Amino acid sequence: MNSKGEATAKVDAETVEQVLEQAAEDGSISTIVVAPEIDGDASKVTVELPKSSVSDIAGDSLDLTVSTPIAGMTIPSEGLSELAKQSGSTVSFTAESVTVTGAGGSKSDAIRLDVAVNGKSVDTVPGGLTVTVPAADAGSVLVLVAEDGTETIIRKSVTADGEVAGLVDGPCTVKVVDNAKTFTDTSGHWAADAIDFASSRELFNGTSATTFGPDVTMNRAMLVTVLYSMEGNPAVSGELTFKDVSKDAWYYNAVLWATQKGIISGYSADKFGSNDTLTREQMALILNGYAKNKGYDVSAKGDVSGFADVKAISDWALSSVESVSYTHLRAH
Repeated sequence: MNSKGEATAKVDAETVEQVLEQAAEDGSISTIVVAPEIDGDASKVTVELPKSSVSDIAGDSLDLTVSTPIAGMTIPSEGLSELAKQSGSTVSFTAESVTVTGAGGSKSDAIRLDVAVNGKSVDTVPGGLTVTVPAADAGSVLVLVAEDGTETIIRKSVTADGEVAGLVDGPCTVKVVDNAKTFTDTSGHWAADAIDFASSRELFNGTSATTFGPDVTMNRAMLVTVLYSMEGNPAVSGELTFKDVSKDAWYYNAVLWATQKGIISGYSADKFGSNDTLTREQMALILNGYAKNKGYDVSAKGDVSGFADVKAISDWALSSVESVSYTHLRAH
């Protein structure tokens, strides 16, 4: 580490080759982890690998995790493959502690993450980067900090074991923020933990500043709005044919996005049923459609024959219910 607190760890091709051989022998390893030991409190850590080694890791369909005391990042094999195609001989991964200026000139601590080939930063990484940052609070979320200081919550983030991990498109600047919400009507509720998770990431808003409404019925427009928010409220174009969805409705863009993506459909070309109560089988169908749109494999089916009301499941929803049931059972 130099006098500026900057440390560089270089991993040679022979070391990577040995690790890949061990991974092949083990057969259960999906991620290669590089975690250099850094003496002292570094403000910037760079890990360098030969591009040929990055290509070898991708060739074995393995992901790469670069873990530093400042932050970690995981690059999927598809991203590694694209990095290996670029001109140069070295791929570097950098985590740096920085100070950012926000609205009103306020300053705060943040972390800048970079991926470069021969010193030239890439714009994006196919498959994205999973960023991991130390976090002290359960309500911590990752926030993306733009060059102008604008901050955006990374909704696809999870807090566990003293860390918060989130998915970003590529090199970026992030900070950790405690965004936990306090509601007077969720204490002791069976869904309290899930409510805390969703509200801190602003996937759900409360019914007021102090209440969430945990037992309020969910409708079709609400669910597609949550999914739309989780995707970062992407820009949409075009128009809906549904006569029961007004252009000035708060959920218009969400419904337009979800229907264009094939995640949900209306009852007919004219009717969407925004305010209709969402049934569990409808939710299964929508979530399955969302998973398909994201490219997830939903072919595996769970056994729902043990449900007492299995005969009540509509034919159009059965396959989706089986898929969602399989995912739930696997998670537990």
